[in-house]
Amino acid sequence: MASILRVCGIYQIRCLIHSRVYIGQSFRIGLRWNEHKFYLRLNRSKHGPLQQDWNLYGEENFVFEIIEECVKEKLIEREQYHLDANPSSYNVQRKADPRTAVARTVEQICPKTFKVIKVWNSILEIQEHLGKGIGGGLSKACREGFAKYGFYWNYVGQEFCRKVKPNLGYNRANPVVQIDSTNKVVKIWESVMQAHRYLNPDIEQSGILMRRIQSKTPYKDYKWEIYDPKIHGEIN
Repeated sequence: MASILRVCGIYQIRCLIHSRVYIGQSFRIGLRWNEHKFYLRLNRSKHGPLQQDWNLYGEENFVFEIIEECVKEKLIEREQYHLDANPSSYNVQRKADPRTAVARTVEQICPKTFKVIKVWNSILEIQEHLGKGIGGGLSKACREGFAKYGFYWNYVGQEFCRKVKPNLGYNRANPVVQIDSTNKVVKIWESVMQAHRYLNPDIEQSGILMRRIQSKTPYKDYKWEIYDPKIHGEIN
């Protein structure tokens, strides 16, 4: 069997107390299990009956099991088969949802040029590669167009929401402009963190530079601003 992180197929989350199961499908089963655990531990799972028993019996009384492996094109068919075979499962939705079988591909966009530098198969693939915790941050970044982990992200086929860039706020992942005393742009950095690390390689926190940006006061003999294409122009 392939690494569980990359197994495509049908899985179940089984309660050891009474053997009731939740049936699901994924083309990255291991990552899907991590996602389930993340929300169950926060008491924020959208699967109410499963969350109730998780809270009642505790995480130690649940196991995650792969029922079968299959190709991506068969996920809906095989999930429906197992849902029909387990009428008492935790699943409130008794019909396999085709939306969960298709991962939305994601564009990774350079914050300086706004050009696509890579296309990922899914958000879960990005999180696996970056080693980031499972959560909704990347999904929100794709929908609303703000920076995350030093880049912009956008769902393939969706118009890139560039209108939010002038109002990025003070986020350490946003591009920042270095300006000299003559108001000439010296450099546009990919993020506040990148500029800070160049200026202060021995200091981990970037709070000093962030505060100077917020207060619009100079730092290291330069002015600093959050990049705004309307003010600073597009970057080729």
